Amino acid sequence: MIKLSELKQRLEKCPEIEKEIELGATLRLCIEKVQKSRKELIVISNNIKNINKVYQDSSCTKEVSIYVKRCSEIARKMHDDIVKELTIINQGLDNPISNQITSLKDNVNLAKKTCNEFWEKEQKETIDKCEKVVDVVQRLESKLGTKGGKVLKSSLDKIKSSGIPQNDSEVEVIKSALKELKNGITSLGLEGPFGKFLEATIGVGASTKYILNDEVRQKLDEYNLWDSFKIKLLSI
Repeated sequence: MIKLSELKQRLEKCPEIEKEIELGATLRLCIEKVQKSRKELIVISNNIKNINKVYQDSSCTKEVSIYVKRCSEIARKMHDDIVKELTIINQGLDNPISNQITSLKDNVNLAKKTCNEFWEKEQKETIDKCEKVVDVVQRLESKLGTKGGKVLKSSLDKIKSSGIPQNDSEVEVIKSALKELKNGITSLGLEGPFGKFLEATIGVGASTKYILNDEVRQKLDEYNLWDSFKIKLLSI
């Protein structure tokens, strides 16, 4: 038989036990959300590293690091708040911890978005620069007496279909395709001013001396290519 006094004590402790159970459940949920954001940040960090290996441009790191730094600050503040007062996590949906978790998720998404946008920008610049030249070389192969258009097209297709590389193997595939594109036009061995013009358009840009050349202008007219290139005109 249990004494009434003991039963009374147990009953009085029930609300406290329920609160502890609820607190533990909320804490586990917070931890799960933070761990999910942490895993996403690890992926983003890997993406930045591999993007830099392909394009060797530090601006991606600089732009994305703004949001990564914010995530670190939010996580540190969240940790300090919970250590200071654990029950803060059960103050309703509008409590500081809930707001911090939302802010953490938002900044992770911004970091991911910025990373993806940088990759897409670099891809677009490369494709825009090379696509017309590859197309022209393919169409004019028989007339120009050259070979290699299919190889260039294959390299361009690899770049078009590639997402952000996730490992060193994927990095090397894209770097190899970029190298083939950059060296491909030169290796075609095109002769004369028009050949040199095509080589220049896929490199740093065609200087005005090519546009002033009669043969180049004639070929551009003959094959209706004036709108086929986006080139940077340099001084003679």
